Amino acid sequence: MTLARSSVLALLVCMLTACSTAAIEMSGDPATIPPFKSFHIAGAEFVFATDVSPEQRDQVDKQMREAAASALEKRGYREAADADVLVDLAAMSRPTFGNESGSASGLHHVDTTVLDTSRPGSPTASEIPPSGVGREGDLMMTLRDPKTGKTLWAAASNGAASTPSQALRKARSAYAQIAARLPKAHE
Repeated sequence: MTLARSSVLALLVCMLTACSTAAIEMSGDPATIPPFKSFHIAGAEFVFATDVSPEQRDQVDKQMREAAASALEKRGYREAADADVLVDLAAMSRPTFGNESGSASGLHHVDTTVLDTSRPGSPTASEIPPSGVGREGDLMMTLRDPKTGKTLWAAASNGAASTPSQALRKARSAYAQIAARLPKAHE
């Protein structure tokens, strides 16, 4: 496996961590969404727990878009430039700590040094998480009206993955579960 590919796969562990068994949280009743046949993925926003290169960001963007589009297409929707709804995707990752590093109350230390504008942008070797520290994250999908920009419906899932292939598999599963909450495409 090439270094570039392994970096992208490691990044997927950090980003695409929606758990296939996690509950889907929704804002609004999907039955109230106006009937639609087509969608356009208008944007994707990421918050990474680690620094990423532009190439890694592009790879994650591509994989997230493909996973969401595939899930919507399986429900009978088709991707179109002049779509009935706009789809926004978002993902956020954060480190998780083993039981020995957390407190008994379930609270975890928050590193406020990230707010210090005088520190260098890249983490030093001492700032790289030790082994046993994993990643978890949230995966979100929002449907918007293309004319008004108003949100029609939103859903999210969260979870964790231990390998890049598991992360991508869980992200695809989470998008499929989110899309399954939507009514089938109107013919």
